[in-house]
Amino acid sequence: MGSSQDRIREQVIVDRSKPEDAEEILKVIEEGWVASMVDEKRGADREAVEHLFKQAREIGLLKNFKKDIETEKGSKFLVAKKNNLVVGILQWEETPESNTVISFFVKPEARGAGIPLLHGARRTMNPEKNVTLQVAASKEDLHTFYKGLKFEFTGKDTYFEWETPKGKYSLHQLEMARKLR
Repeated sequence: MGSSQDRIREQVIVDRSKPEDAEEILKVIEEGWVASMVDEKRGADREAVEHLFKQAREIGLLKNFKKDIETEKGSKFLVAKKNNLVVGILQWEETPESNTVISFFVKPEARGAGIPLLHGARRTMNPEKNVTLQVAASKEDLHTFYKGLKFEFTGKDTYFEWETPKGKYSLHQLEMARKLR
């Protein structure tokens, strides 16, 4: 008998997103933001991250996600569905330099769905370019996961800063990349 992650991979269907998936995708993105950005040691508690997400909604950032999903222009989305519900998303765009992953989130109860999502995206990406993504510096479990998929650190760091009701917070992200071939 396989692990629960193996069973989830077997039960997940990966497909291009459809306009009717937009609201579920936004919910997965919101849950993913909270899960990946909460870092109590650095002052980003759940309230601070939820505040950031609320600000993003107010300035229309998330409307752009929805527009891309509905029009199939701009960035591309794949969804992982289990029992017809979106349990994971992978959003990417081809830039002059690479196939850049913008958002990659899987609901905690669907761990294991990320691998089929990544494999599905790789089949549609430009094989001449690397795949790059950003991962929070504090999330060592994700570093291990991506290293297991042959991603390597590129040496590029970015800092994402925002104001919260409790003060300024900075998220340190590391870039990882892998060749498609």
